[in-house]
Amino acid sequence: MKRSKMTLLSKLSLGIFSWFILSIVQASSPLWTFTPLTPTAIDILPTETATIQYLVTNKSKKPHTLVMSPITGISQLTSTGNCPNPFTLNVHQSCTLTLEVTGSAMQKDVIDGPILCQNGAGALQCYRPSHGQKLQVIRKTDISITAPIQANRVINVGSTTPLTITVTLNPNNLINDYNVQATLPVSWINVVQDASNCVTIAPGESCTLKFTSTTPYEPDQITISGKNTKNLANTFLAFRQEGGLVFSVNSGVVKVSDEENIDPTTLMWWNEVYNAPSMATSLIDGAFNTPIIITAFGNPHNYAAALCADSLVEGFNDWVLPAICELGRFTGSGTDAGCRSVNQNLYTTLQLNGFGNFDNSPYWSSTFSPTTNAWAQNFNPNDGTMFAGGVNNRRFVRCIRSFNF
Repeated sequence: MKRSKMTLLSKLSLGIFSWFILSIVQASSPLWTFTPLTPTAIDILPTETATIQYLVTNKSKKPHTLVMSPITGISQLTSTGNCPNPFTLNVHQSCTLTLEVTGSAMQKDVIDGPILCQNGAGALQCYRPSHGQKLQVIRKTDISITAPIQANRVINVGSTTPLTITVTLNPNNLINDYNVQATLPVSWINVVQDASNCVTIAPGESCTLKFTSTTPYEPDQITISGKNTKNLANTFLAFRQEGGLVFSVNSGVVKVSDEENIDPTTLMWWNEVYNAPSMATSLIDGAFNTPIIITAFGNPHNYAAALCADSLVEGFNDWVLPAICELGRFTGSGTDAGCRSVNQNLYTTLQLNGFGNFDNSPYWSSTFSPTTNAWAQNFNPNDGTMFAGGVNNRRFVRCIRSFNF
């Protein structure tokens, strides 16, 4: 008999415990659910607007009327298809809560909400999304590079005078930006950046980043941003050393380009004293082709290869007319001289990245194409045609030199 009482008591205790657990589960079930229809964590500039949407569902056992608590810079859109304000939902009904974020109206970041409260009940009966679904609207800044122009964003290798880049924070921004600096290519191990002037930058103000280097590198892209920056300011930097702009660094050999065009109005590939330079056919070595051309044509020195060989730009006397694959590469138009699309050259590493002040016209190479043609590269960014043309045509010329580093 005693054993039976204990069994009955155990069963009664188990029933009470189960009821208690069930009550807790039911009590913790949300009366309203917020299902995100769009990302709820966004960054926004003062010049931007954005839309965030939730599907709001009444999970309670009776109708309710809710109204959204005001959020500065975020308004509820109540047009057709959206929840009105206030809105009433019957049991298990849903509507789309559409929020418009206006960057210029935001006074601070929003890291909560939206909060919907029972109409007329004040803050006593309010509901919000679960933690991972709450609003997270972060105000961001907009920066830009304002000086110098792209063509002058060049580091002088070995110089103590740095390249100075001016970064400006858009005056429409609402907050300061901090620790503005450039992210450099990982291979630029000897480029030193001084970002001490850009620790704090206020809306409408500018700061300067300074760059020096003891090593030449091919042109490449850098990205400038700060702690609060939404947009990334991308630009290319180039390097200048021993008389010209660096366009190729390969196994310790550096190739540079003169920064001035030779006037094409009177310049042909030959001087009308024709003796075919049949051996000047290297695709990759203008220093090999140039003396062959000069030996074949002799005087007067009024043709492309000779004008490069006679150049004394920056005090150097070893300038040559680039071979076709030093000048350009096959870009899918015209005829491929054999350069394919992998070599570093004046057209793709300098011209297409905004350096060198090239004309958007064809340039002569030193590569001969029997029997009366030579290879040329069109420097128009929209038409990088490589082709062989008659040696009596007049075209632009740009000289190059190389050295060991």
